[in-house]
Amino acid sequence: MPGTGETEYEEIKGVMWIVRKNNEDLTSDERKKLNRLFEYSSELKSAYTFREELMAIFEMQLTKEEAKRRLLKWVDKVRRSALTCFDVFLTTLSNWLGEIVNYFANRLNSGFACARHWRGRLEQQGQNDQAALLWHLSNYNSISTPIP
Repeated sequence: MPGTGETEYEEIKGVMWIVRKNNEDLTSDERKKLNRLFEYSSELKSAYTFREELMAIFEMQLTKEEAKRRLLKWVDKVRRSALTCFDVFLTTLSNWLGEIVNYFANRLNSGFACARHWRGRLEQQGQNDQAALLWHLSNYNSISTPIP
């Protein structure tokens, strides 16, 4: 395992933001830095890989049945690993799997609920401003249903 001196720290400095990015969006330099980080933690590499695999499932055009099958296969793979960082998520996924795979029926998420939430918060703050609401929704990064 590599050392943890000043030089090594500089090699992975700022990697937190890189870890949060989709792998396909990484630059060559970011990918090198990420791979350097993975030399320090094979568990982190596994967690990152599992996350990428899960995100890929949600990017696929699948039927609800296909999605359910792929998600359950992913869950089994994660459970067989030594990682525990997904345990709470796996419980949530198991409890809500039927509702989660509904996403694949029409590719919509809870954007409508998000819109209602932000509309209420803005009204509480005395801002009945459609532009502010749209800003919050665009930064939510969801597929949202038009606001009635």
